[in-house]
This record gives sequence, structure tokens and C-alpha cells, in this order.
Amino acid sequence: MSKEVEQWQAEIDEAQAQLNDDSLGRRERKKLEKLIKSNEKSIANYHKWMGRADKMEAAGNKLQSTGKKMTKAGAHVTGAVWTPVLYAGYQGVKHARKKPKNESIEQDLIELVKEVEQAEKQGMINEEQKREYIIDFVDNYYKA
Repeated sequence: MSKEVEQWQAEIDEAQAQLNDDSLGRRERKKLEKLIKSNEKSIANYHKWMGRADKMEAAGNKLQSTGKKMTKAGAHVTGAVWTPVLYAGYQGVKHARKKPKNESIEQDLIELVKEVEQAEKQGMINEEQKREYIIDFVDNYYKA
């Protein structure tokens, strides 16, 4: 328990001990009863908000864990996030896998590299993204 809760509980215990004294007047009794109710309410609120904070922390940890799992699994970027040029290039390469065997997969890689370089020159992507697209193609599609 926290120091605040321990302090509130100590005040409650002390007030209850004083309530047992028969020499107290009505005002003093009412004052002690009010103090006890106030401290009990403070303790209840403390536990309520700490419970909510724990739940939020657990939810945050789950989200973080999910994000790490997605990254570890190599979640691929969807077409909705890609620039139109790169997405069209990706679809072309994907379609190229179904081309007749007389066209080579090396040609598809060359076309992808050209499209990615063009997109970088136009400012649609940066150097890091360019590398990621090429590495993704080589790792996932170029294995002939």
C-alpha cells in the first residue's frame, strides 16, 4: 500500500479509538465520524483509480507486445500506404510472376529498381524506403 493509504487508515483507526470514549460531546463525535467517512472514501477512490491505471498499463503493454510481434513477423506495408508509383510497380512485379517463362525474373528486378529510383528522384520516397522495397523484393520474390 502507498503512504497515503497507510496514513488514511491510521487516522481511521485513531478516530475509531476516540469514538469509544464516552466523554466525547456530540460535535466531537460528528467530527470524528466525518473524518472516518472522508478517509474511507479517499481509500476507495485511491483503489478505484489505481485499478484503472493498472488496466490502462496492461492495455498499453498488450499494444506494445502486438506491435513487436507484427514487426518481428515482418508485417508488410499495404498498398494503401504506398505511393501510387510504387504500388503500381509492386502490382506489375506481382503480375510479372505470372508471365511466360521466356521473360526472366531478373528483368522484373531491374524494372522495380528503375521505378524505385524514379520515385526517389521525384521525392515520393527516401533512400531508406528505397532500400526496403528492393530488399523486400529480393527476399520474397526473387528466389527463383
